[in-house]
Amino acid sequence: MYEESLLAALGRIQDHIPAGDLAVQWDVAQELAYLEDVASRPAWFIPVKDGILQRVLRLAAAVDESVALGFHLCYGDLGQKHFVEPTDTAVLVDVGNASLKGATRPVDWIHLAVPKSRADAAYFAPLKQLELGTTEFYLGLLHPEDEEGTRERVKAASEFVGTFGLATECGLGRSSQAELDSILRVAKSVTAPRI
Repeated sequence: MYEESLLAALGRIQDHIPAGDLAVQWDVAQELAYLEDVASRPAWFIPVKDGILQRVLRLAAAVDESVALGFHLCYGDLGQKHFVEPTDTAVLVDVGNASLKGATRPVDWIHLAVPKSRADAAYFAPLKQLELGTTEFYLGLLHPEDEEGTRERVKAASEFVGTFGLATECGLGRSSQAELDSILRVAKSVTAPRI
């Protein structure tokens, strides 16, 4: 019932917003809780990974090919806290690769969340296995008031993946004005050309 309502809403959106003005990003967070076996309720489908991929791919297929499509793979942000602290990017890479491989339409971008506390090689090492093809890749490693940490995360990630864009970990929707100002300052500084 939920998926049916979601797809109906997506259909109305696509009917009323020109494709060139629209981008759809599916948020894949609760699904990761099932994969990490930390969801508040167990998954009602087995095998879990296959069930998740079937659902994600149905949602992707519902987005018209003329509309930009992306995936945000995340460990949640309830109260600015993850539902589990990931040991590394392996689960994100696995879900990302399977989603890109199984999609029946192009996926324009994929975004992976990066915890503020992780700037170590072990966290980023699985990124070597990411199979992006022509899909743009973004790492959510920008955090407010943390320019030095952002630079460390960029450096660590760069050892395992060539080109990537910078983003916040989980969007800007819950950021205060002060946090937003800080994020913009950090982003400007970190992405400024070096002469």
